[in-house]
Amino acid sequence: MAFFWLFAFLVALLAVEVQFGFVKGQTFMKEWPHAAGISLVNYMDLKLLWPRTQVDLLEYTLQNSKRGDPVDVIQKIDDFCWKTPTMNVGDVKGKIVDAALESMGSSPKVVVEFGSYMGYSTLRLANLLRRTAPDAVLYSVDPNPLGHAVKTTMLDRAGLLGPKVSNELAFSGDVVKRLAEEGKKIDFLFLDHVKHLYAEDTQLAEKLGLFRPGQTIVVADNVISPGAPEYREWMLANKNYESTPHTTLLEYTKSTPDEVIVSKYLR
Repeated sequence: MAFFWLFAFLVALLAVEVQFGFVKGQTFMKEWPHAAGISLVNYMDLKLLWPRTQVDLLEYTLQNSKRGDPVDVIQKIDDFCWKTPTMNVGDVKGKIVDAALESMGSSPKVVVEFGSYMGYSTLRLANLLRRTAPDAVLYSVDPNPLGHAVKTTMLDRAGLLGPKVSNELAFSGDVVKRLAEEGKKIDFLFLDHVKHLYAEDTQLAEKLGLFRPGQTIVVADNVISPGAPEYREWMLANKNYESTPHTTLLEYTKSTPDEVIVSKYLR
């Protein structure tokens, strides 16, 4: 154990040296970015500088889930997250999202999610669509490279990686504009990204004519916790939508209140 902590100290010292250059004459240290030293610490599995939730979740899921079984992969993610909570929509609120999408039957052709994080909601949506609307394409949008890599691996593990899931390493607003340029229509939109963008992105999609009157459904997670007050006020007062707030709990908690709003675009 003493050797472990000594090694950890030396690696951490290397990271500090790379940043501040206390040791003179070591050219390679000067040329390394400080992030390289930090990455080395985490690569050696020392876990000294920040929690590795994304990597730990991926490792747990790959070691314990059945390849090609999306239900089992989703379950293993839930098992991990009930012990180490993270910001997936989760199994409780996930059922609300599932029900909203399932209510559309086989009609959806374009499904979009903003904020896929590590791919949990992507797995749920893709698995449901494969059963209810196999012709649909899911656009899974998130600008985080690590989350993108984890999500891709999760989809591969579940047997859902393929042309019916378009992994978009991009910002939500850019994807909205691109879909409009391509003449696409959004049948189902799931909002679970940056909360202050909920209203902005929904309004932009509506303005660009991406919604189908009487058909498109917009589902927003985390409306109370951590909260999207601007979106909540705007959506619940908007006569262009028929909205139903679902009182629930924050993912992987038993007492923290949250809300999911399901809205149908009317005109």
